[in-house]
Amino acid sequence: MLTIIIALIVLGLLVAVHEGGHFLAARWCGIKVEKFSIGFGKPIFKFNRGGVEYSLSWIPLGGYVKMKGDNLESADDEPDGFLNSPWWKRAIIAFAGPFTNLIFALIILMISFMFAQTVTDHYPIVDQVSPKLQTYLEVGDKIISANGEEVSGWYTSIMKLKDGQTNSLIIERDGARREVIIPDLKLAEWADYSNIRPIILPIVGEVMPKSPAYNAGLESGDKIIGVNGVEVNSWYEMNHEIGKNDEHAQVKIDRDGEVFTKELGKMELPNNDRKLIGITQYFPISYQERLSFPQAIISGFNTTTSLVAMHYVSLYQIIRKPQSVKNSIGGPVMIFSMGRDYVKQGIARGLQFVGFLNIVLMVMNLLPIPVLDGGHIMFSFIEGIRGKKLTIRTQLVLQQIGIFFLLSLMIYAFYSDFQGLISRYYTN
Repeated sequence: MLTIIIALIVLGLLVAVHEGGHFLAARWCGIKVEKFSIGFGKPIFKFNRGGVEYSLSWIPLGGYVKMKGDNLESADDEPDGFLNSPWWKRAIIAFAGPFTNLIFALIILMISFMFAQTVTDHYPIVDQVSPKLQTYLEVGDKIISANGEEVSGWYTSIMKLKDGQTNSLIIERDGARREVIIPDLKLAEWADYSNIRPIILPIVGEVMPKSPAYNAGLESGDKIIGVNGVEVNSWYEMNHEIGKNDEHAQVKIDRDGEVFTKELGKMELPNNDRKLIGITQYFPISYQERLSFPQAIISGFNTTTSLVAMHYVSLYQIIRKPQSVKNSIGGPVMIFSMGRDYVKQGIARGLQFVGFLNIVLMVMNLLPIPVLDGGHIMFSFIEGIRGKKLTIRTQLVLQQIGIFFLLSLMIYAFYSDFQGLISRYYTN
């Protein structure tokens, strides 16, 4: 119950931020705001202040800002209303909601990196090394320190290396420690798995909601010991066998000593052409890390830009491969499940999930679909280019098409969520 309450509070916060952007922009543009609502339907409570009715309503699936003259059918009666204001003002007001979500995401992500959070890593043990680096390292070498600094994991060891310089490593080989000097080490080459890579066991870290692995009942901690009759001893071997072009994979699993086999389908993510079953690597090493204020600012900015870019790349891939949409759309059940998993990992991860949702809200609202903010912006720019508005009839028809599309998308998201839950339940 507490989780549901927290989820509703977070949803209300996202809506308040988004609609607050529209509200402030409308005030700045001189458009009268009549109502500001979080939620739809019958109000739980409401009050009036400064000529605006503020309300919190029972249906927590969005919100709205009611401006004077924003109804297409009565716009002609209100010459000083929203729809009769200059096109550029309407574009600014429409854009302000998503833009506020972006700024809020940036702030939340920066704050999140100031909290201690769990960092996961692989063992700093060499699994494979290219001929170029075999002069210095061998398979099975364990990295103890890099340039005089002790390392706890594979990726943390990379952070202590110096690009283009001579680096000193203390390694453990056959039970004895020795120093290895590597001249002119290129970090880009070191980070390339084709040159050197760590040991990664074929153990399931997380299971993606709605994925074939999720539907088949795989769980975190499951060890995959065979794929299609081929024994696998590492993540790389497992990945190679699963990535083959057949549509199904027979996976042999060891779960706490119990061995069984599952038949899994495969999926393609929008930004990945390989066949996948929907699991992530297990990281055996974890520790707490807190960034300084300057580091948190940089990490928050980089994470925000990366998430925005990732979402637009994914949209492009969905357009290029429409069949991948079934693996890309999730409804409230999936979002709730993801949020619960993030919150379990601590305050930092919970805040990062809130930032992630803000970016999703921004990207979705900027889609050029009538009734969404992107649709209003599109209409405004069309008017700016043509020098006149689209006819009211044309706008009403396009809005009805947009509403139908969004309702269809919402129904599909709910259906997809519950189909995944039912499939997982009956599989187990």
